[in-house]
Amino acid sequence: MNPNDIEVDEYPAPTWRKRLLVLLLAVATASTIVWVLTIPPTPVPRELIPPPADVQRCTRGQTQGCVGGMAGVIVQPAAVPASAPR
Repeated sequence: MNPNDIEVDEYPAPTWRKRLLVLLLAVATASTIVWVLTIPPTPVPRELIPPPADVQRCTRGQTQGCVGGMAGVIVQPAAVPASAPR
């Protein structure tokens, strides 16, 4: 007898109950993954903080010194384009 031969009796075929169990576990796992991927994420609740009482709201056209105005931002100038190949 060759040592690489597999005895059929060592590895019996699974019963119909084991096959059904594996099938049900696979379907449950797949449906759980699909369900988790399709539900929308819940947003993080945040408290709305009212503006300070001593600072007024912006009037029409006002951009500075009020709540809701524009903030000045320092930005690095655009890079000089590379010269074209000759």
